[in-house]
Amino acid sequence: MIEEVAVVADCEGEFAAVRTEKKSACGSCAAREGCATATMSEALEKEPDLLRALNPIGAKPGDKVVIGIEEAALNKVSMAFYAMPLISMIVCALLGQFISQWADLGLGEPLSALGGLLGLILGFRLLQRFVSRVSGDRSYEVTVLRRADVSPVSFCAK
Repeated sequence: MIEEVAVVADCEGEFAAVRTEKKSACGSCAAREGCATATMSEALEKEPDLLRALNPIGAKPGDKVVIGIEEAALNKVSMAFYAMPLISMIVCALLGQFISQWADLGLGEPLSALGGLLGLILGFRLLQRFVSRVSGDRSYEVTVLRRADVSPVSFCAK
């Protein structure tokens, strides 16, 4: 389970809109004051986005909570979003190159580019199908696990 601290911004039915705090490595860097990257990061920083999360604990707006998602679900979704369009684009570009050589057309680069474009479109269509298939699956939902100010471990004296 991957966990993150968030603040509940709004509640609607069984869901809560939560806001997480964006973090960067710049906060702990000793060279932060003279670094152009840190300066640009601060200048371009925008309001954090809201994230929709299941709210089984009934957290209210303003509550500091811990949200989580299963690691396997996050890995699957990440691979689908990054790899599916890329792999289909590369495979179709290679297929276009192969067809041009096989048919002796002399159009290797144009067919490869066209194949790559069609492969990218195919990859996004496959991604749409994947998203529609998993959209109702609760294992892919971010969930409010507990309030952040409450320890998940109880300490008892013997």
